[in-house]
Amino acid sequence: MPRTPKPRVWSPGALQGVLQRDVVDMLVLTLLSRRAMYGHEIIQYLAALTDEVVVYDKLNTPLQRLKRQGFVTVTETPEKGMRARVYFEATDLGRKHLQEMTEEYRAFVRAVNQVIDESEL
Repeated sequence: MPRTPKPRVWSPGALQGVLQRDVVDMLVLTLLSRRAMYGHEIIQYLAALTDEVVVYDKLNTPLQRLKRQGFVTVTETPEKGMRARVYFEATDLGRKHLQEMTEEYRAFVRAVNQVIDESEL
């Protein structure tokens, strides 16, 4: 006999978890399309620019995914007496993907806001 799935219970912060992966990729690409940055710098900017709504302690997975897709390049810069600093920067393909992603995201947000903000049917 097939099991009946349990109804999904909405809890505070649930939406953030659902949207986080793709939105974080978009935000990281946005920053990297402006200039090359290293991982910790990206984390600091994301936290500061989003009033700490988007807080990510590690970006290895998103950065490696973006690299694998050809959306970012990686450059290692030696630091005197320290480990080489790894900089990431958006490629032309990454900038094009970001533009498409941003347009789709904005259209989606507009549509959701129309439904939420509609006072009467």
